[in-house]
Amino acid sequence: MKHVLLFVLFFCGLFSFPPAYSNQTGMNFSGIEEEEMVLHGSFQNNPLRSLSMPFSVTKTANQIIVDYLQSLTNITLTVLNEYGDVMYYDIVSPSINGQLVINISNWEEGSYTISFSNNSGGCIYGNFEIQ
Repeated sequence: MKHVLLFVLFFCGLFSFPPAYSNQTGMNFSGIEEEEMVLHGSFQNNPLRSLSMPFSVTKTANQIIVDYLQSLTNITLTVLNEYGDVMYYDIVSPSINGQLVINISNWEEGSYTISFSNNSGGCIYGNFEIQ
């Protein structure tokens, strides 16, 4: 019985998912390496009210891809480099299943922060590197 239990625990461990706080890197259907960004913050006054993010952000070698999972209005999207320079700025009102692609192919190596803010003072942000 102990051997069966150990086998089941080992087998389940082989297929466990990475922790939610880690970046998930993989290949998309086109064979392009992509990394899902870890996002922090909330648009809610009470962050425990909604545990789901309204969008996901993925980085490839040449693009930042924002997939909108909810319809939103008047979202300010900003990307800053490590010196605080604005690399991208837009005010968007995306619809569910919408997508925004930001070309980063000409950006210099370094650290960047992408942030989304709304009129209620909410902010969601994530960090990424270009190497």
